[in-house]
Amino acid sequence: MMTGTSVASDLVKYEERKKRFLNSKRWKIEDGVIKIRQNLFSVEIKEFESSFFIKIEGSESKKKYKSLEEAQTKVFDVIESGEFIEYLKKKNISIEKYIKKVKKNKEKIQEIDNE
Repeated sequence: MMTGTSVASDLVKYEERKKRFLNSKRWKIEDGVIKIRQNLFSVEIKEFESSFFIKIEGSESKKKYKSLEEAQTKVFDVIESGEFIEYLKKKNISIEKYIKKVKKNKEKIQEIDNE
């Protein structure tokens, strides 16, 4: 059973990871497309008519985001939560390589968070 303190601690760690992701130097701009590789996933964010659109591993979001930060936050959330893995399963896209990489990354995150 999680205590209020451990929930608060996990939330702080989550917010710290998100902040590092949003501010990461790994974000690159190529031909007007903002790109990053996260947990083996290739991520692109494109701006079109003052809105931002997400593409992860070739799957494009239909949702418009008002700002780059809002789009980046959504990318972090869907990858961190496992929501993107569920999407791949639903679409019958092989996820074995992703699952192995995500497990390794989660173990690394645990190690970092426990320091």
